[in-house]
Amino acid sequence: MSSSAPIPATATVADLLVGIAGPSLPSKPAVPKAAAQKPEASKLTATTDDQFQSMLDHLRNGHARKALGVMKTKFQGTKRVISPKQYSTLLLAFTIMTPQAAAISFLAEISNMNLVSFTSHAAGVYFLRQSRW
Repeated sequence: MSSSAPIPATATVADLLVGIAGPSLPSKPAVPKAAAQKPEASKLTATTDDQFQSMLDHLRNGHARKALGVMKTKFQGTKRVISPKQYSTLLLAFTIMTPQAAAISFLAEISNMNLVSFTSHAAGVYFLRQSRW
């Protein structure tokens, strides 16, 4: 690329790229989150948050079996309702006094019920496998 015009000292990389690639496309207007969500979705999220908090409280107190009971009764028939961040929070909530068998049972049931909403199946398999260690 040869250009006879000198590059101004205040030019940024973006300025240079616009000169090479042409003007950028106009961006889409942002849609407010409140307008994008359906009322039913926010209701489900509030319920899920309450159930998640209940499981978290049980795990923090070393009661993995009680957390498993909450999960089986409250999330029965639902899929992908726990975010990976919430799943990580659950993992960190296990205490040293939690029986190993109960903790593994809890993690296996989350996997079996397909409760965590991973971006892809491969990412979910990797994360679930590595999170146990």
